[in-house]
Amino acid sequence: MTALQVEIGPMWTGVAGGSVDATAAAWLPLTHADYWAKDKAQVDDIGTSMTGVMSGLVVPSYVPIDSIEDLKTQ
Repeated sequence: MTALQVEIGPMWTGVAGGSVDATAAAWLPLTHADYWAKDKAQVDDIGTSMTGVMSGLVVPSYVPIDSIEDLKTQ
């Protein structure tokens, strides 16, 4: 088995095209919804691996910001 770290587009293309056997990095139903809509006929959804997780930006607590906009001035 070979594990690869790739960008999202090539990941979906590989799984849908058969050059990649599986991925545990499909963020459904929202984040990768466009890829799923395009490739779902070629991909088998075998279930959920994580629940209650979120995607976002984080900074260390010592950085004095309250919003993404504040990063522009830091």
